[in-house]
Amino acid sequence: MKYFCPVVFALMILVSPLSATATVQYEEDTLKKYTWAAFPIVFYQPETNWAFGLVGAINFRWKNQEESMKPSQIQMLFGYTLEKQIIAYLPFSLYSNRENWWVKGEMGYYRYFYRFYDLGNQTLNEQRENYRADFPEFRLSVYRLLGGNFYLGVGLGFDQMKISDLDSEGVLIDENITGYTGGQVFRWGINVVYDSRDYIFYPSEGIYLNASIDHSNTNLWSDYTFSKFKLEGVKYNQLNSHIIWVNGVFFEGSTSQTPFYEMALLGGPKWMRGYYEGRFRDLYSLGYQSEVRFKVYKRFGMVAFGGLGNVFGEYSTSYFDGLKWTAGAGLRVQIDRKNQLNVRLDYALGKNTSGFYLTVGEAF
Repeated sequence: MKYFCPVVFALMILVSPLSATATVQYEEDTLKKYTWAAFPIVFYQPETNWAFGLVGAINFRWKNQEESMKPSQIQMLFGYTLEKQIIAYLPFSLYSNRENWWVKGEMGYYRYFYRFYDLGNQTLNEQRENYRADFPEFRLSVYRLLGGNFYLGVGLGFDQMKISDLDSEGVLIDENITGYTGGQVFRWGINVVYDSRDYIFYPSEGIYLNASIDHSNTNLWSDYTFSKFKLEGVKYNQLNSHIIWVNGVFFEGSTSQTPFYEMALLGGPKWMRGYYEGRFRDLYSLGYQSEVRFKVYKRFGMVAFGGLGNVFGEYSTSYFDGLKWTAGAGLRVQIDRKNQLNVRLDYALGKNTSGFYLTVGEAF
């Protein structure tokens, strides 16, 4: 009950954004139509505690782009948390007027305080240690439409991780775990995307698949040599006018010299809610998640979800040893009817853990 008033206050702010729509009047202009919105935000996650900030977004289509095609979007988020964390984030997704090209990326700066519980899927809460990480982040991918809903892309990224406030008697220092000193990572890779979703923010039908592999090397602006590969797949099914059933799988893997903060992990606001993000880390992670979404009344909806997953690899005995589960329910409040964008309030349970989430957009 102690969360009720802050949650209601946050939802009242989020469902009343300051927004505007503008249409360009001259044919020679590049943009046909754009909308923008900016509003204060309050959110909560186990990793951040309560956070306050400002969110903004611009959606637009090019002059010759049809209304049925995906709009381009530039977003902005600035937040400050009760844990004295700073989040500055600017993601963008730009489509050409016929969707033949797609440019996607993000720029950000983060000051975060993380928890580390050693590596593997059998670590104990008593092993927890804290550390601080300050880092800029940059990602850029350029995709070419191959046909149908398939895109092939190349990407690059850069991080400069500065780690401080380590526990002098903790595992990170004591076991000399790769990455505990921080460092610079420059990565490049290949992405394949299949996307047949009817909406980006709240799909009711379609499939989303994303497979990627990237590499970093000490011979090219990196302090570590390692490779990572990811696979994410989600299927959306509209059972009737009020119910959507969503099923998703995720897999992530990395090579043996990967710094610990780049390893596959479990937990967070998207996959395996209820577990602190990074509560379990190893070279691989694999999981399944299912969610049923209900429209209740006008702007309001509810969800029920569950999942199974685990990390495994060099530091774990097997995938099935200590398999993790999660289950929960949530409330949805729609803040943008045209783009089907929701505020979500979720509560999730796991094995000896739980998590409460108040944020914008669906988990998957």
